[in-house]
Amino acid sequence: DKQPENASKSKVAASRLVSNGFGEHDVPMGRAKHIQAFIGNIRFRKLIEEYQNAYNETKRRVHKMNISQTIYGIITSNNGRFLDKSKSVQGYDEEWYEISEEKALAKIGQALRMAARRKTQPAAEMEQSMIRSGKGVVPIAITVPSRSTVHLDELKNLRRIKTNLQGLLRDPQS
Repeated sequence: DKQPENASKSKVAASRLVSNGFGEHDVPMGRAKHIQAFIGNIRFRKLIEEYQNAYNETKRRVHKMNISQTIYGIITSNNGRFLDKSKSVQGYDEEWYEISEEKALAKIGQALRMAARRKTQPAAEMEQSMIRSGKGVVPIAITVPSRSTVHLDELKNLRRIKTNLQGLLRDPQS
């Protein structure tokens, strides 16, 4: 059986290789659609969403790390693993291996920081509207640079504010 030239130099320990396939709580790393659609990744993203506000509100690094460790603990307590692909060697299939806790915590932290960007909507989809007041037509517009995005919760909040402003400008006595 022919081994790749760099097999002895492999950084992936044999004990870390995944030979029994993915479990439903495993979190494989990758951007491919089939990886993102995997049930373990869906559960992971839901956990990220649950803890995102707490992560963003705390300023202390130690508290942010505690949140990452909590998420790591939830996944691993259900026999979940954080998995990545080994680099393919010509003629050999890529293999999945379990990443270290340190790397998993870094990935969790990155996911928490990026969560707001994943829940965005292109600014081009936002509408500009006009309202009438006693002083003429007043534009109520949400202006965002063309390549920017706005968090969906922020967009909902801005729309609520816009509605309130419209009511105030129509009836200034309220």
